[in-house]
Amino acid sequence: MKKLVTEKSGEGVYDFLSRFVHLESEKTLVVSTTNDFNIVSKPSTYTAIVNLSKINNIRRINKFFEQVNSQLKNGHIFICCLETIAVRKEKHRIGKIPIVKNIYFTFEFIFLRVFPKLPILKNIY
Repeated sequence: MKKLVTEKSGEGVYDFLSRFVHLESEKTLVVSTTNDFNIVSKPSTYTAIVNLSKINNIRRINKFFEQVNSQLKNGHIFICCLETIAVRKEKHRIGKIPIVKNIYFTFEFIFLRVFPKLPILKNIY
């Protein structure tokens, strides 16, 4: 399991996750998915679910979280990855140009967050 996690996310992520869950345990489900089917299709006997795929890439995120929640009992653990706006701005070079970055990230927000919610544009998106 260590090899798979470090290849996907790096040694630092493996070390971080190891502090909270036993990744080698049969009771821990480690996946890299944006599809709730990959969670629901597993038996609900896990005490921890770790998703290495970024939550930012999941469509219908509330439905995804509902499915994960239905698989876990009280006191069990769900760990996921995400990309914050600060990290996203830091990662893109355009985020370093003062005026252009505001315009770019405004349009990115509209395209990625608003368009999927509008009935007409939902299909195009």
